Formats: sequence, C-alpha cells, structure tokens
Amino acid sequence: MTPGPDPQPAPGAAPEAPAAEGSAAEAHLAQVSAWAASDPARALDALDYVQAQLDLDRRTGLFDDWARSTVIDENTRRPVLAAAVLELLGAQAGVEVRYPHANAGLVHTYGYLLSPAATPYGPKRARWTRGELAQAFGHAPQHFHPWAIPAGDSLLARATACAMPVADGSRSEHVLHRRHDPDGDGGQLVTTVWRAPGAPGAALVYAHLVDGRYRLVTTFPVAGTAEQLAALAALPATPRYNVVVGSDPAPRA
Repeated sequence: MTPGPDPQPAPGAAPEAPAAEGSAAEAHLAQVSAWAASDPARALDALDYVQAQLDLDRRTGLFDDWARSTVIDENTRRPVLAAAVLELLGAQAGVEVRYPHANAGLVHTYGYLLSPAATPYGPKRARWTRGELAQAFGHAPQHFHPWAIPAGDSLLARATACAMPVADGSRSEHVLHRRHDPDGDGGQLVTTVWRAPGAPGAALVYAHLVDGRYRLVTTFPVAGTAEQLAALAALPATPRYNVVVGSDPAPRA
C-alpha cells in the first residue's frame, strides 16, 4: 500500500527517525525476541525503552483499560510468547499473569514486541513497528515505534489513546463497521473498524464491554475494503482475537 503524505506531528509525537535508524532498531528487536525466552531479564535489559514504558504504565494504571487475553494464537493454536517472558513482563508491569492468560494490553503491546512467533499475517510486532496502523489512526507511520517514543509517553498509552475512543463510540465519525456480540458471560464483545480521513487503510478495534465499561482487547490494521467489511459482518458471534471471557486458569505452581 502506498502511504499518503505524513500529517504534521502532534505535541509529544515521536521524533521522526532516519529510515536506517528505524530499520536497525526493528532488526535489533527481532533479534532479541528470538532468544528472549532463554534469558528474559537480559532481553529486557537489551530493550531499555520497554522497561521504562512498563514502569510508566504501571504508575499510571493504564493496564486497567484493557481486558484479558491469551497468548495462544487462535490461528496457529500455539503460544506466541513463552511463559518466562510473559511472567517477567507482568512482574515489571504489576499485573497478574496466569499463563497463558494475562492483561490484554500487556500481551498485545510489549508481549507482541518480544514474540518470535510467525503468524499468517506476519510478526506480531508488525502492527507497532510498521506504519499501517499508525496511519489508520491518523498519525505519522512512526507513531507507534517503541524505540522512538519520548520519555513520559509509552506504546501502551499511545495505543490506548487511539483505540479507546473508537471502542467506546466517542469517536463516532469515520466508522466503517461496528457490531456488538454477546460474550456468553453477560457482557458484549464490540468490533469497530475505523479509518482516519485520507488514510490508506483502516484500524480494527476489539473491546470487551462488561457492566457498562469498555476494556480494550486488541487493535490491528485492516484494508477496510467493502469485501472485507462484508466478511466481518458475516462472521459468527463468537469470541475472537485471543480474548479471554470468564475465569482465568489457576496460577502456575
């Protein structure tokens, strides 16, 4: 897909890094993810920006805006993240991990950065390291690059700020598709496809609505074509995108 002109950066936006610098940072992240399961502590030391952002998110309580998720991918039926990595991330973030379940914000942001898993749609980290999702939300392509986010901001904060207004309906213009499905446990699962004006693609936002409160599950880029929207509308009403509904498993011994 051909990117359109970059919008002017908003206050606090990630500074635009040279392409070579961004490519090197993404390659380094991919290399670290390949061996992180064998030495999670060293992996976090190698990615100091992840540690700093986890600490910030822990202090600000942002994880409470996210639902529960499993690291068992619904397409491959295999875990996308090792237990040792997820549990260390959870300890750093101050959120409970009951492997393979954890906070969806933790799993879908920092967990996916450190995931070595290959999926039919590419690396899990691609939504954050490539520009399609950022552009779908109306930002410059590097908006979610975790290595370029300045101090006092985080990947989770940026993802939440973009996705939550779409999920809860407060950003109601430019919605291409929206559906509510029962979760089978008294809540609703809400799928929304949204596209910023002029963006080449769209963003799918998936949230869990329980007792009147929306909590995010995931967000990722989609084409937003008429055919794709029709296919989304025709999907059966069932939990998807690795959401967890109901009770977590017992804690690991």
